[in-house]
Amino acid sequence: MIVEHSHPSRTAFSLIELLMSIMILAIGLISVAALFPAGIIQQQRAKDSIDGPSVARSAMESIRSKISQSDFGDWTDFYTPDEIDRLITNGDLESSPSYYLAEGDWPWLRPALVDPQNYSDPAYRGAVDVFNRLGYENPDYTITDIDTDSDYYSYCFSRNLNDDVNEQNYGQLLGIPFSRPNLRTEPPRAIFTMSDRTWPPGGGLNGVPQYFWDFMLSRRGGVVYASIFVYRVGGGVENARSWAVEPAKIGDGRAQIPLPAATSLTDLWNSGDGDRFARALPGTQGGFDPLDASTSWQYPGQWMVDNIGTIHHVERGRNRPDQAFDDGKGVLLFEPVPTYFVGGDILALDDSTVDVKPRSFSVPLPEDTINLFQSSPELHAGGYPDDSVPVVDRLWFVPKVVETDSDGVSKQWELIPVYVMVEKL
Repeated sequence: MIVEHSHPSRTAFSLIELLMSIMILAIGLISVAALFPAGIIQQQRAKDSIDGPSVARSAMESIRSKISQSDFGDWTDFYTPDEIDRLITNGDLESSPSYYLAEGDWPWLRPALVDPQNYSDPAYRGAVDVFNRLGYENPDYTITDIDTDSDYYSYCFSRNLNDDVNEQNYGQLLGIPFSRPNLRTEPPRAIFTMSDRTWPPGGGLNGVPQYFWDFMLSRRGGVVYASIFVYRVGGGVENARSWAVEPAKIGDGRAQIPLPAATSLTDLWNSGDGDRFARALPGTQGGFDPLDASTSWQYPGQWMVDNIGTIHHVERGRNRPDQAFDDGKGVLLFEPVPTYFVGGDILALDDSTVDVKPRSFSVPLPEDTINLFQSSPELHAGGYPDDSVPVVDRLWFVPKVVETDSDGVSKQWELIPVYVMVEKL
């Protein structure tokens, strides 16, 4: 007898079901994979927030190991007031911003930068020279702030006293003023190579630096301050290994110091600007070119130092061409531009009128502020200006993009600001 067993029919997956399963799996995998770059970015930001202050502190100690307060001087080490009066603007000293500096002080100045086109020692590629000793030996060896802006507080710079001197030309401009014990003429030697300005020092064991730093100096109240800019180089290991600060070319063929970048603001900042509940920063609601170094201070997370010496940190920035925001405001800062104390010397003139020499912590104020202050603007009690008085007209920062042209090879570098510190030397 034959027994027949019935078996239920089994249906296989259809092609459509298989494809849909693959699609759902792929969407899940893509979603998970998308989290990795975001996680890496957040991890790097967390690392930067921890390492940035440590790098700046290490940089400050490195600077202090080579220079000290006693190494610096001022224009009175080189000239008499009468000589300065003849040197600047054909004797019209009051038309120079330097007129409003306290005696012995000078504004933010960047160390001279070695020009590899004229000083070929590879060990000095990217080096900065605080007192421009190499420029003293040969002015073609280095580039100073005066090469970029010939009107930039020129009498605050030291000069080559070995050059011929006459009433209109007081010798080749050198750079940051140095002290002159025994009336020495040669600047002290204080050079920081690229290796000096990396962290870990020398690039660490694998020779690849994680961070770089650069700096500038100012003198207020007879005390020298340093502003240190910590940054990273994008593009991978090879970029970090080969990066060096080199002069950037500007339109008329001259060279300039690219780092820290300096820019003069078209729209000046007043107290309270940059606040989410008050005013955005002037000039940040219109056109914007992400590749323009002079405006890359507007990037999210950017750090900068202004002419007064205040550090600003961008909370909401722009990184796309002509980027705008729904609230109609532009760039915002983590902290709004603070109110500054404004004081001044009141001078009695021959015709019985008075003139005011305004100062803010002995640092030059914007020309508009000087004009307003001389017209007696409204001031809060204690000499603090109201929000109609502009206080910021110049910024220094790490530019987003730097272009170099070394040995005829052009290259574009991405720099990533990490941290800024201002401290007494």
